Amino acid sequence: LEGLLLILAFKLLHPESVHINRGIHEDGNAARFFGFHEEVRRKCGGARIFPLFEALFATLPVAAVVDSCVAVVHGGLSRHPGVLLEHVRGIPTMEELPNNPSTYEE
Repeated sequence: LEGLLLILAFKLLHPESVHINRGIHEDGNAARFFGFHEEVRRKCGGARIFPLFEALFATLPVAAVVDSCVAVVHGGLSRHPGVLLEHVRGIPTMEELPNNPSTYEE
């Protein structure tokens, strides 16, 4: 929680220099499974705050292209061969990520 809040503070201070991508942990289901939901509930005094984090996570891009030549994605984005940048661009950001995708289209 504190690490995320620090990154968000840096984003506010330097919006053109700090970029945040969405990875597997920035998903409501994964956040619950890995304990982030419980940590937020415990440290922030209840369950009302977590939906705000979910809304934030849903707006984050899953990839970024730096200087038109370097693609930056979460290391766990896909385990399937043949994933192209076009597939990544087509991922809707406002949806939950699939828990166990069977194809890179998922």
